[in-house]
Amino acid sequence: MKWVAWQTMVHEYLHTLEHSGFTEAMQGRRVMSEGFCELFTKEVLQAAIPIAQADGDAALRGGVEGMDSSGGLWPGFSTNLVPDYDAGEYADYLTHAEGVRGATSEAAVRAAYFQGHVELIGLMPGGQMASSAGSAQDLVDVPLGFVSSVFALSVMTGVPEADIVAANSGLTAGGRLPRHVHCPGVQHHRVVESLQRDPTNRRTVLREAVETRAQIAVQHGVTEADLDRANPGRRWASLRAGDRVLIPAH
Repeated sequence: MKWVAWQTMVHEYLHTLEHSGFTEAMQGRRVMSEGFCELFTKEVLQAAIPIAQADGDAALRGGVEGMDSSGGLWPGFSTNLVPDYDAGEYADYLTHAEGVRGATSEAAVRAAYFQGHVELIGLMPGGQMASSAGSAQDLVDVPLGFVSSVFALSVMTGVPEADIVAANSGLTAGGRLPRHVHCPGVQHHRVVESLQRDPTNRRTVLREAVETRAQIAVQHGVTEADLDRANPGRRWASLRAGDRVLIPAH
């Protein structure tokens, strides 16, 4: 019974790691609330259960079963005390969550669940389905007063001049830049905030924190200097949830 409880506790612990942005977008979807949690529970348990069944982690066994009066492990352990992984009542939700992962990526579902980036699984912050007719991911707003040539835009975005010209009909290397330019290879990051709510009153926010430039850089594998170059004039200390940050091609 303790080994069964351990498996249940893995699932329940993962619930506590769910980002508030993911919670806000959930809108009663059980696939999100239980399917995603079980998705990560399965990853953890499928790695840990074989070790437990082989009695390969004394600290784990002692933590689950408790210790005897001398501080040692209880005798009589056998493999069949540790049940195999079973999604149980969440099997259907898990199947759908795995389908979302298959349609996006492992990185996308992790970023959505643990970091609140629900846009990576096709949702708006309020839970609505994102429109496929939205602006292209590589469409860059040319910052007035900072960039006035294809060369400067290339430096800013990390996209070669030739690629920018080829992606924009009528644009020439020495020509005037329009207000919006396609720059193949760039991305846009939507800033999220983390809300810690009072467990006794979910309407009360105890603490909120907005992503930082350093955190955004790490998520995308770029440097903070790269972000500065791609977002001239950006005041990083004033980032707010919903802001878009340009990620240069890299």
